[in-house]
Amino acid sequence: MNFLSADYVVVGGGVCGVCIVDELNELLNSEEVPGTSDHSIIFVSGLGGYIKRAVNIKKVGQISTSFDIKSLNSNIFKESKRITCLNDEVNKWIPTEKRLILKSGKIISYKKLAIATGASPKQTIQSNPLIIRLRDTQTINDLKEALSNSRRVLIFGNGGIASELAFKLKNIEVIWVIRHSHISATYFDMAAAKFFEPKLNEKEENKEVNSEIIYDKITLVNENNEQEKGNSSYSGSALGPHWIAKLALRHSNKDLRKLFILNEIELNSVFNSKPDKLKEYELPNYFSKNSDWKLFVNLNEGKYIGCDLIIEATGVVPNTKIWKRDCPKLELAEDNGILIDEHMKTNIPNCFAAGDVCTPRW
Repeated sequence: MNFLSADYVVVGGGVCGVCIVDELNELLNSEEVPGTSDHSIIFVSGLGGYIKRAVNIKKVGQISTSFDIKSLNSNIFKESKRITCLNDEVNKWIPTEKRLILKSGKIISYKKLAIATGASPKQTIQSNPLIIRLRDTQTINDLKEALSNSRRVLIFGNGGIASELAFKLKNIEVIWVIRHSHISATYFDMAAAKFFEPKLNEKEENKEVNSEIIYDKITLVNENNEQEKGNSSYSGSALGPHWIAKLALRHSNKDLRKLFILNEIELNSVFNSKPDKLKEYELPNYFSKNSDWKLFVNLNEGKYIGCDLIIEATGVVPNTKIWKRDCPKLELAEDNGILIDEHMKTNIPNCFAAGDVCTPRW
């Protein structure tokens, strides 16, 4: 086994983890805190071999910030005398000894730990190759490919991602299944939702999108031209504000939109073949009457619907499992995020958390 030690250890290769490493390195180099100029940093960036960095950071107004995201090879830190970057993941945490055991077998001792392992899509139904859970830029590419071979898609979720998809998808039958009594419950009350709902089936104004402007809000750069999919269990860059434009869907008829909304419905199970004992849900006449769908969804009211693709967009859950497992005293919020104070401190001494993995106490 290899034994390593550092003053600071940062876990998580997403934007937040990289920001911590960059900011900490800058502070130590400036010697703003006396006696810390020789302190070391170990960065556990994940198995994928790449990291996400925020670039072109600009202040927009008083409270907003604009930035681009680049995917870079993790070897960008190899010239640093202070930072040691490991393409590895944490297998075990021993907080009482202030140690981490990595999947490679390396053991790291630290003085201060920063957890930035992000979040993963919620999984409310069983896994299937034809079920896509949107979280990062890579899954957008997967969705684009899957949509090209689909006649009908079922969207499950009622947040921003689901709402944008329901409005933007055309030339394909869309069934939007939501648990709430009205659409986009995260953003609208009942009255506002009822006002916007008819507009979902209206023709959208035909206008060209300048992809050069919008797509670059999330910029993916792989210096070695290697495929970006790693084996890391942590998600990559979050979708960002202009993620829907990255789909760049091209339609022969941009005005054709078929959408049907199912309110207050849950998905019980998914089958690859037509269920014998369930009755088919009766859809509007403008939906096709095919029976050769790739998937069949069992609804909680005892009926089924056929489709070729399911998009589950029911939110994310913080990646806190390993941290809570190895430290039962670690306090989590109701959403499973690590509770932090205004200084990003957890309730465990010398342990901090930032990004999607944490939840503020205030």
